[in-house]
Amino acid sequence: MEQQKLDWFYTKIVELQTDMYRFAYSVLKSSDQCEDAVHNAILKAHDNLHQLKNDEAFRAWMFQIIRNECLAIVKKQKRFVPLDDAMVIRKKDLVEDRIDVGHAVLQLSRKYREVVILFYYYEYSLEEIAGILRISQGTVKSRLARARKALRRIMDDFGKEGSHEGLEG
Repeated sequence: MEQQKLDWFYTKIVELQTDMYRFAYSVLKSSDQCEDAVHNAILKAHDNLHQLKNDEAFRAWMFQIIRNECLAIVKKQKRFVPLDDAMVIRKKDLVEDRIDVGHAVLQLSRKYREVVILFYYYEYSLEEIAGILRISQGTVKSRLARARKALRRIMDDFGKEGSHEGLEG
């Protein structure tokens, strides 16, 4: 592989480093596993860089590889990512009656959490998310709609537990 392409690759990896880790963490919820997934994804991307036809698609391509690595880790452990009791937000964990939307997102199942993070945090289009997750755009839309509904329910449930004027309206 030519040196110029490798230099470009290394620059892109450095630029995306934090985003790659955050995305992996949104799926795995473990720092050690995230590091493994991102490391393996970088190695796979390096080895398959010649397959990337459009440099503009690099970010989405990397996220797809990272997602595949995360899912391989989950599969290897023979357990699924959904939240266990320790991850569920509780009223006592909230400060000054304010719900942290990030914590609410963590309560979503993996398939909904992925689309929410890719759409709202990384600002991918529906088409790009469909490509990264290898699902149809219609499925992306329905998962986003269901995730929004679930987030509203989480926020509403929190509001019903006490006096939380800041959440209403």
